[in-house]
Amino acid sequence: MKHEEQDFEQERNSNCGFKEEVIAKQIAITALNHYNHALPQKGKPTPNKEWTVYAAIVAHDQNDGNFWTVSCATGTKCTAVCSATKSHFSKIDFQNDSDAKRHDWKNIKEGQLKGMILHDSHAEVLSRRGLMRVFMDEIRNDLQNYEMSVEQQNDDSKKSQTLLKRIGDFGKDSEISYALRDNMQLCLYISDSPCGDASIYDIAPEYNLTKGNNINGGSNFTGAKIIFSGDDKNEIGHKDGECIQDAGNNTTHLDSNGVVRIAREKDQITSALRLKSGRSNLPSHLRSYSMSCSDKICKWILIGMQGSGVLSHFFTEPITLSHIVVSQDKRAIENSQVQALDRALVSRAQKTLDEVVESTPGFKDLRETNIGAKVYICEEIFTQSKSSAELRDHEAKVFKSQKQSENSENPIKKRKLNETIDNPDKAALTTKASKGESSIGVSINWQSTINTHDTSNANDVEQTIGAKGVKQGKKSKTRKDVVKCASRLSRFSLMDESMEILKLLSTRKLCTPSLSFKDIDDHIFCKEIPTITYQNMKKISGENKVQQMKKMLFHSSTKNHLSGWVKSSEENDFVVL
Repeated sequence: MKHEEQDFEQERNSNCGFKEEVIAKQIAITALNHYNHALPQKGKPTPNKEWTVYAAIVAHDQNDGNFWTVSCATGTKCTAVCSATKSHFSKIDFQNDSDAKRHDWKNIKEGQLKGMILHDSHAEVLSRRGLMRVFMDEIRNDLQNYEMSVEQQNDDSKKSQTLLKRIGDFGKDSEISYALRDNMQLCLYISDSPCGDASIYDIAPEYNLTKGNNINGGSNFTGAKIIFSGDDKNEIGHKDGECIQDAGNNTTHLDSNGVVRIAREKDQITSALRLKSGRSNLPSHLRSYSMSCSDKICKWILIGMQGSGVLSHFFTEPITLSHIVVSQDKRAIENSQVQALDRALVSRAQKTLDEVVESTPGFKDLRETNIGAKVYICEEIFTQSKSSAELRDHEAKVFKSQKQSENSENPIKKRKLNETIDNPDKAALTTKASKGESSIGVSINWQSTINTHDTSNANDVEQTIGAKGVKQGKKSKTRKDVVKCASRLSRFSLMDESMEILKLLSTRKLCTPSLSFKDIDDHIFCKEIPTITYQNMKKISGENKVQQMKKMLFHSSTKNHLSGWVKSSEENDFVVL
């Protein structure tokens, strides 16, 4: 048996393609096992009635071959920050400070509320925010154990499922940074193709009766709406049911009036930037301005999973994904789903990088940037996914159609069918079944805990309401209740954790390669500055590599596949200090 295992291992290592497929399969199995066995039932969709999207960040230690889930989430909803803030916190009196002074809790200001709303509760976004929280947790834990040498810290990391290693020795070096441990990979699993461009792939003709697909020439339908300008409005055409325009460089985020223009085109256009779905009749200030998950993942491939905020100053290189694994849509035509994934994510990221390098002579060193992520479709299925629900809906319609056809030819069965229709109880069941499954409004998120990385602690699961962007079951009646409503993945909460890390840096007299002592003292702890906002905090020092990349991606004069990105407005900024 041992020889057979060795032979299998040699065969697997000799075939790189086969090895990668095995890894992709194990990523999916790890993520799905965590959902099925480690997460509680509360907050999950009701079988055959509701569906959701599930995403997980899976770590792969190539040294010992271990896989484990680092962060995971479910969710399909998004909301406008101003709309959610007004509806959820409208009854709170922020003019009366007397209550705040009597309690030992944070003195919350009205200007901080916008940061407490999760405006994007899609599973992919929440799982990535959870990963950022894990990074902060590990960095904070390391800074609290500042007497430990770099050799001790990195040796200790091998004993637990930590992700990061420290670069720089306390007591010897004043400058420190972090990186992924050697031979550590971070992988993304998603139960459905990400909304937006990656969701546009061909499905078999027999499934075109499913709602939404019969008008798109056999392509799967993405609810995300295309961003367009007046110039390309008339170029959105139709030809033999195929996409005829690649809009990679034709999207602009503002028209002549400074307003974002979006549409649900008749025939879906590939490689275009999109905003997540929402009601078209809403005024612009009440709409969600969240970019599609396809667009966001493409950006993460380029600038890393750590983002471009405070956390980016602790890394000298972006923290990138090695694998992106998506469960198979059984309705998809062979290879169409994986081709769409590659087009929307990896290929678009590479094209964007090439365009940035070509148009920016000062950034030729970016040519060395490696787009290391690879995409895979796996046979492992998340049974409560959107595509699984649509497949069940299609099969139910086919079954119903066949039964009706049989009954129409058989007088006895036809009479029983009429009796069912005349019976209110049976008719109600028939009507309910014909409506299909709907997306659940609740999102759940989970992250591993420091050192132990215990995957069985159900108490670590947080539930949020996607359409409101706040915790499930929490009501805000007074200022004292406000923080309790904010998700741990909100901008406010993550920035609060960032501030704690920066305070530890200041206490230990440490800095990072792009964050000096002066930056910390002048921009964060300077009492002469009355208020510091979230956007200010993201600009607290000179640009690091991640921030340089982001600037070039979204610079107005740089033409590339992401240059029409819709940025968060100043109205969504909030007070940090």
